[in-house]
Amino acid sequence: MKLNLDATDEEIQESLEKEKKLDWLKYILGFAVIVIIGGGIWAYFSYSNAQAEAARQKEVKKIETLKQDGVPVAGEIINAWQRISRGSVVGYEVEYKFIVQGQTYKGKGDLRNNPQSPFGGFNDIRVIYDPKEPTNNLTSTDLDNFNQYSSSNTSSATANDYKWLIKFIVIAVIGILFSGVSFLFNKISDLFNRNF
Repeated sequence: MKLNLDATDEEIQESLEKEKKLDWLKYILGFAVIVIIGGGIWAYFSYSNAQAEAARQKEVKKIETLKQDGVPVAGEIINAWQRISRGSVVGYEVEYKFIVQGQTYKGKGDLRNNPQSPFGGFNDIRVIYDPKEPTNNLTSTDLDNFNQYSSSNTSSATANDYKWLIKFIVIAVIGILFSGVSFLFNKISDLFNRNF
């Protein structure tokens, strides 16, 4: 604040009141910006979580259909890749094809055992497909893995479901603290300026 030495007491008082109003306005605007940014972050994470949950539910529905109505068929492995973790082979990812009523369908899946035949080429694979929609298919290993996962994972809400909320709260608290510290710093500096 610039001090006008020729100003009257009323003008000085009016200037100080305007300055107080500006300080409060800065604080309110800072808080509003934090709320808007936090709201944007909350909306983004909410949307992302909703999309991920919708995709997961769609996949679960397809797998449930295979569990109830799936038909087993022999498939032929087209290609295979090792899955390696910590230097060890932990399984195999395969691309396969199978035939239903003269139509060829393809899929990808996982196997625990080496799909290589000791006689060259690949072993056959067991595929489970939906008779109404053969493009919905899995290896029998993938279906078994899902059955084990779904029976051991009965809780629907996990800590991951609430990460977006935790991030929003942390950002809001930091914003509030920053706005509050800035406001308090201005008030303290005003007190020192008046006293000295």
